[in-house]
Amino acid sequence: MKKRKSSRKHGSDLKTRQLFSLKQSILIFAGLVLLIYSQTLWFNFTWFDDDAILLRNQEYISDISNLAESVVRDAEFKQKTIELYRPLQNISFIVDAAIGEFKPGMFHFSNMMIHLGVVILLFFLLELMGFSRRLSFAGAVILAVHPVFAFTVAWLPARGDLLLAFWALATLYSFIIFVKNGYKWKLLALHIFSFAMAMFSKESGVVVLAVCAFWYIFIYEQPKWHRWQLIASAGYLIILVLFFCLRSMAVADITSGGFGLRSLIYNLPVIPEALFKLFIPYPIVALPFYDLLNTLGGLFFIAVLVLLAFRHRGEAEMFLLGTGWFIGFTLPSMLYRPDWSDYIYDYIIHRSYLPLVGVVLIILILIRKFEGKMMLKPWSYLVSGIVIIFVILSLSFTRNFKDPLKFWEYAVRTNPESAFAHLYLGGALFFMDNPSKAIESYDNAIALKHDLGEAWLNRGITFGSMGNHQEALESFTQYLLLYPEDTMAIKFRAGSLMELGEYEQALPDLKKLLESGDSSDKVMLQYGLSSLITGDHASAHNTMKVLISRSPSNPQYLRIAALSDMMVGEYDKAIEKYMVALTVEPPNQNSLSNLGYAYWEKGEYPLARSYFERALEMDDESLAVNLGLVLSYDALNQRKALADAKERALALNPDLVDFSTAMNEMQTKGYLFTSKQLNSLEKIFEAR
Repeated sequence: MKKRKSSRKHGSDLKTRQLFSLKQSILIFAGLVLLIYSQTLWFNFTWFDDDAILLRNQEYISDISNLAESVVRDAEFKQKTIELYRPLQNISFIVDAAIGEFKPGMFHFSNMMIHLGVVILLFFLLELMGFSRRLSFAGAVILAVHPVFAFTVAWLPARGDLLLAFWALATLYSFIIFVKNGYKWKLLALHIFSFAMAMFSKESGVVVLAVCAFWYIFIYEQPKWHRWQLIASAGYLIILVLFFCLRSMAVADITSGGFGLRSLIYNLPVIPEALFKLFIPYPIVALPFYDLLNTLGGLFFIAVLVLLAFRHRGEAEMFLLGTGWFIGFTLPSMLYRPDWSDYIYDYIIHRSYLPLVGVVLIILILIRKFEGKMMLKPWSYLVSGIVIIFVILSLSFTRNFKDPLKFWEYAVRTNPESAFAHLYLGGALFFMDNPSKAIESYDNAIALKHDLGEAWLNRGITFGSMGNHQEALESFTQYLLLYPEDTMAIKFRAGSLMELGEYEQALPDLKKLLESGDSSDKVMLQYGLSSLITGDHASAHNTMKVLISRSPSNPQYLRIAALSDMMVGEYDKAIEKYMVALTVEPPNQNSLSNLGYAYWEKGEYPLARSYFERALEMDDESLAVNLGLVLSYDALNQRKALADAKERALALNPDLVDFSTAMNEMQTKGYLFTSKQLNSLEKIFEAR
């Protein structure tokens, strides 16, 4: 069996070269990972995709019985809603939820442990590929502490990339062990199993087969035919067929954005930019757009690496392996560019977690000729200093994932041109009870992308929570210009119109909701009340009948239904409903006043007066109560009391001197009077 000289030279005499024992090395890796990422155990969710993946599916994820069924769901635990398929990620999240009771710390713990597993696997793999213990240790330390990898560890939705890295390294490691240890069937089974796990982590897992083949043919130099190759190929084929069959059941077809050569060309800058961040890891942008300076910087480092590679021609195959690793694992994500990338991001650095391992491999190849010199004090101090700087940067960077507000502030700070970042910062500020700052963020998002519907919608909701219903109305209207059939926004706009007293304008929205099949209590109540105020008493009466049938003891429904009864002349039914309302809630000024009006309509003026007077004791500045007393005292011919009640009413609303105008204004504000009441009041106030 022929073996490469370079592997024999650089892989020999490991015991004399090693800095630490195997056990010590693993403990150091664990210590470094815990030092940086143990803080995440107390972190919350960021609301960047973890809301769509985890929070919105808490009930499903918390049910361990969904474990098997989750493999036919997409990455958001739905069926055919998005194009991403991450079955192993789904399973891992369900297991986390079962162990940690859906606490975010458990999800972060798993990310941290998988990262540690990847670091340890890389250490073993590098040593197996012929690197000394010292260089293998250095490569693993880079992965453990480098800030460019921190995004993947700290961001929960990057779980698929962590799992892919672990199982892709395991696939290559088990393959090399299988080949170097006499082609044992158990090791082949482990290799095929690892490949299956890599595929079910992420589609790009298929690239690891090319890496294994390249190592076997060009580095190990054993391209001869063996029976195991047929068995392995059959295993690969079965896994791929099973994967794509299950995937077709789970994910949606790519119907938006671009997939193919055009996207690949557009995404070419991701190669130099990811490489640039490996060498210059500050700042790490949360939602980056392609940047010319980063692209040029990356091209510079590519040129340097190529130049140095030509000076190490004896290592050509290893350079090609590292280059193929980097490009091969980067390529799949470059083939797709969604239509929203213009205002959200061009790429996210977490996708470079596994590809950059190939660049680490290239760097180790370049420096192993100088490995002995690097143990001299000046160099060892420099390397130690770089590691310390990386640890500090990673510690600081990881804190940006502490909670939604922290994350989205960081996203806006590092890319203020992302409308999406401003949008979600607004959401975080809103839920942190800072609505005015949330409005600023929504306005920034809209300034960057005027047709960003979600920003208009959230702006309207926020203004509504602040009591600024006019601004809320304008925001909902802008949103509905973009999405005219969105029933949720229609409902919000109807609510704003009602808060502004624009009941007539609210009615078309409410009718549209009812026609769309939304017969919820809230919509029915708003429709009934708007119909009542705008004079469609029959519709109000019929609507409130339905609501009362659903909730016979709801005091709000009873009061409005009683008003509708009164407006259609069913005074006894109105009184009956008011009486029931008084049994299910303490007497209030509105209920007593309305009872007074009902008894007045029946001609029972003493009883009407008594209810109005009881209501007056609760609120002597209620215009409706004082007007009711005006009616009662007039009917009972109590002139002195009538004069006092008129004086109080005029003090509360001086416009009553022009009675018709005042009544029209009052009715737009929700005051309801029967024609009989209006006629009587008009005569009283116009009498001089």
